Amino acid sequence: MTGKVEDQIRNRLIREFLDLIILRRLMDVSSSGYDVIQYLVRRHIICLSPGIVYSTLYSLEREGLVEAEYKGKKRVYFISRKGESLIKQYQESLDGIVEFVTEFFRDLIATEEESILHIETKN
Repeated sequence: MTGKVEDQIRNRLIREFLDLIILRRLMDVSSSGYDVIQYLVRRHIICLSPGIVYSTLYSLEREGLVEAEYKGKKRVYFISRKGESLIKQYQESLDGIVEFVTEFFRDLIATEEESILHIETKN
């Protein structure tokens, strides 16, 4: 796989699972929207627009997965018990998720015959 393709897939995964990335980060440290943006740049080497990050934070708040309070002029977010429970469910399902993703990408490169054989041997 070329670096460009890897970057595209990484960026797609980050954008698609941004809510989980934010929740996991908030388990470690409460953060403002700006702090989340800086974390994404440092940790995942991606610069998302503030609109994307803040709309995700607001959505998480509406769903009861995060809570927020003002500290000075900053709105600081922290994970709720419901959000912690969701992250723990994903953590407990990690083996199954990794297996699915591995099979998914394996099937992308496999011939039709190989895919059928893999399915038959699995069942």
